[in-house]
Amino acid sequence: GILDINDNCPSISNQSQNDSDMDGRGNPCDNCQNAANYNQLDADFDGLGDVCDQSNDQVVVELTWMDQNTDFDLHLINPKGRFFGPNDCNTAGNRPSWCDLGPSQNAQGDNPTDMRETIVLTAPENGLYHIGVDLYSTRGSSNAQVKIYCRNQSQTFYSGNMRSDSRLQRAFWEVAKINTATCEILSLQNQNTLNCSDSRVCQCPTCDQGVCATCASQCDFLTGACDMPMSCQDIVCNATQVCDTQSLSCVDVHCLSCNGSNDTVCGPNAYCVRQSPFGVGGFGPTACSLPCDGNRNCPNGQSCRNASNLGLNVDVWVCVDDQLCR
Repeated sequence: GILDINDNCPSISNQSQNDSDMDGRGNPCDNCQNAANYNQLDADFDGLGDVCDQSNDQVVVELTWMDQNTDFDLHLINPKGRFFGPNDCNTAGNRPSWCDLGPSQNAQGDNPTDMRETIVLTAPENGLYHIGVDLYSTRGSSNAQVKIYCRNQSQTFYSGNMRSDSRLQRAFWEVAKINTATCEILSLQNQNTLNCSDSRVCQCPTCDQGVCATCASQCDFLTGACDMPMSCQDIVCNATQVCDTQSLSCVDVHCLSCNGSNDTVCGPNAYCVRQSPFGVGGFGPTACSLPCDGNRNCPNGQSCRNASNLGLNVDVWVCVDDQLCR
C-alpha cells in the first residue's frame, strides 16, 4: 500500500497512482481528469470540475455562514417575481420549474457541514434576477456570505451583522441583481425587515421586486417594459373594472352603458339594470351596476336597490347611481 501522505488519492484505492493531467490529484479522485485543476473547483456541485464543465450558461448562487446556531434561507426571484411569491425560488421549500436547488437544499446550521445552500439556474432565460437572504433563526445575530457564479466569473458579498427580532419580524438581506444575459452583477446590499403572518407567509414592503412584476401581460425581462396586450384576454382587471376593447385598458364598470341582461359589457361582477333612484323601473338609462356589499351599503352617490325591480330577473341587490349615470 501507499501511505496517505504520499497518496494522490487517499480516499480511493489507486495502486497505479495515475494522474493524467499532472495536477496532483489521482484520476479516481479528480473531477476533471484531462485538464489540470488542483483546486477541484465545482461551482454547480455537479461532480464535474469548472475547468472542463461545458454548462457555460449556468448561474450558481451559493450561501454560506459560520454560526451553527443560525438558520439562513436563500431566495432568488425571476423578473416576474416578488420575494415569498410564486416566482421566488428558495431553499425554504418553493422550487419553480426554472430553478434547481443544490445538494444542501435547506441547511439548518445544526452541524459544521450544514451551513451552505445553493440555487442553480442551468439555462436561465435572459433577464434580471434578484437575490435575497432571510435570517430565519431568532437565536441571536449572525452574518452570511453569498457567492454568485456566472460563466466562470464570480463575485462575493458579505451581509454584515443581521438580527431577527422574531419569526414574524425577520431580517432580510437584499444581496444583488444579476443580468443572466451578460453576467453583470448589480450590488444592492439592502437590509430590510420582513412582515410575516406566520413563519413562511411573509412580505417585504421595502424590497425591490422583479422588473416585470407589475406587468399584466408579457414583459421584456431585461428592461421591464410591458408589451402592449393583443386583446382583453391578455389583461387582468380588478373586481370593479372591466377591460375596454377599444383602448385595451381597465375602466370602472359602474355606469358603463349596456343593453339588457344578455349584454357582456358589464363583465362577470356587475349587472346591466335600469338606473332608477326610486328602485322601480320605468325611466333612466340601462347601465352597469355592481352588487351592494353584505350590509346593502354602496359608495356615496349610489343607492342599494333590488335588481328584480329594475328590469333584471334576478333577486340581487345592486348599487344604482343617484344621478342616473348622467
